[in-house]
Amino acid sequence: MNKNPEISIIMAVYNAFNYLDDSMKAILNQSFANFELLCIDDCSDDGVTNTLLESYRQKDERVHVYRLNHRTNCGYARNVGMTYAKGKYVIFVDADDVMSVYQLEYMYEAIHNEEADICVCSTQTFDSETGQILNINKPQILSSSNTRYFNIYDLGERAFCLWHTAVWNKMYRTTFLKDNNIIFQSLSSLEDCIHSILSIMLARKIVLCKGGEPILYSYRTSHIDHISANKDPFNLIYAMQALFSIREIKPGSIEYTQVIYYFLTHCIAELRACKDINKRINFYNAVKSLCKTIINRTNVGAEGKKYYDFFISLEYETLWFESKLDYYNQISMHTNILTNLFNQYTYLVVWGIGKRGQAFKRWWQTRSTIELFFTDSNAKKLTDNKNVEKILTPDETLNMPSCIIASNHLVYDYLISNYPKIHHRVVDLEIFCPF
Repeated sequence: MNKNPEISIIMAVYNAFNYLDDSMKAILNQSFANFELLCIDDCSDDGVTNTLLESYRQKDERVHVYRLNHRTNCGYARNVGMTYAKGKYVIFVDADDVMSVYQLEYMYEAIHNEEADICVCSTQTFDSETGQILNINKPQILSSSNTRYFNIYDLGERAFCLWHTAVWNKMYRTTFLKDNNIIFQSLSSLEDCIHSILSIMLARKIVLCKGGEPILYSYRTSHIDHISANKDPFNLIYAMQALFSIREIKPGSIEYTQVIYYFLTHCIAELRACKDINKRINFYNAVKSLCKTIINRTNVGAEGKKYYDFFISLEYETLWFESKLDYYNQISMHTNILTNLFNQYTYLVVWGIGKRGQAFKRWWQTRSTIELFFTDSNAKKLTDNKNVEKILTPDETLNMPSCIIASNHLVYDYLISNYPKIHHRVVDLEIFCPF
C-alpha cells in the first residue's frame, strides 16, 4: 500500500451502480498512478453499489471504502473524505462522471509546477441517454496579464461566473483547504457553493490547466437518479448566509460585488431549474425581499444592477427570468414605467443600433407617439441599416432636449463619463432587457 500518495481522489457515493463502473475504470486507468481513491458510501441501499465498491477495493490497493453510519448528503460525505486524505493535492469527483485518462497528470503538473493553491480545468456536460455533448465549459480569465496563473482580483465582478462553482473541475492543495478550514455545507444540493467561493477568494495563486484547452472532465446529466433533479433553490440562500457569517464581506469591496452578482445570476438559474411551482414562487419572493432589505444596489456592479432591478420591480407572474423572453418581450414588461418616464419628453433618441435598439423601436411603434430618432458614434452603422429612418449625429443628439436611450450599459457608461451634464436624461436600456 502506498502510504504517501501525491493525490487524494474523494468520491461521495450513493446508489450509483448504474454509472459507477464507468467512473471507477476511468479513475483507475489514469496516466498518473500515484493516488488514493477514497470512496465515501453514504448508506447506499440498492444492494449493488456496496458490492461493486468492495470488488474494486479488493482488486486495487489504491481504493479505500468508508461507509457512513447514517444517510447524510454529498457535502457531509466529502468532508468525511477530507479527514482521511493523505495526498498533497485533492480532487473531488462525482460517482457518475468520467475523468479523462490524463486529468490527474495534467492538473498535477500545472498545480505542482506553479506552486498554486488551485488548478482549474475545462469540462463538458453530456446527456447520459444519448451521449450528446450539451455544453463545453472553458474557464475564462478576463484581465490577468499573466497567462499561467491569477487570483480573484484578476477576474472582475463576474469572478464566480467565469467557470463552474462546482468542485469537480478543480484540484486543490490539501494544506490550503485544511489551513483555511474550507469545507462543504451539509445541504441536499449546492453543497459546494460556499466551498468554491471561499477557496477562490482565499487562493494566493490559481492556475489554468494547459491554458484551458484539453477537456478533462465529463459531467453526466439528465438521468433519473441525479441529485440535481431535486434541487432546493433555498439552498442558494442558505449558502450565501453562511458565507457572510464566515467571512466579513463589506459593501463597496470587489468581493461584495462578485458574490452578489453570482447570487443574483444563480437565483435565475435556480428558478429555471425548480419544478415545484409553490417552492419557486416562495423562492422568488424571498429573493425579492433580500433585494429590498439587505442587498446594497450601489455595490452590485453594472451587471448585477440589471438583475437586482428586475427582482425589485417585477412580480413572479411576469416570468421574466425564463430564457424564452426576447428583448422586445422584456421591454414590454416595463411598459408602464417606460411610458411614465418618456411622457415628459418631446423626443426620444436611441444611441446604438444593435438588437436592443431594434427591439425598442418595435416596442415604441405600438406604444408611444413621441418622435423617435437614432444615433451612433459609428455613422456607417446607421446609414447601412434600412430599418432606421430618422438619424441624428451625436452632436445633434447632445444638443437636443431629448431622452437618450443607451442601447447597453457600455454606451450608458460612455455617455455618463464623457457628458456628465446630461446624466439626468440618459436611460440604460439594458436594465429593462438584460438577457
